[in-house]
Amino acid sequence: MFLSNPGQGKITLVLSASMVIIFLGLGCVFIFTDIWIQEYPRPFRNYIGYVLAGWALFRGFTVWVKYKNIRREEDDEKL
Repeated sequence: MFLSNPGQGKITLVLSASMVIIFLGLGCVFIFTDIWIQEYPRPFRNYIGYVLAGWALFRGFTVWVKYKNIRREEDDEKL
């Protein structure tokens, strides 16, 4: 199983996936809510939200690629 014996690559993968969730959530907070509206006015606020959401999507893609590579290596070791 994937997480039965977590090594350095798997732990990094889990932490990266959690950061994707955090950045995407924070980007959605900036784009769709009025929390901290006094500190960050509306046009600047949208730019921050789009950058955070874009970074989360980019990191999500790299985490997915890393996950696929780890799974491929595990499957190659079983053969």
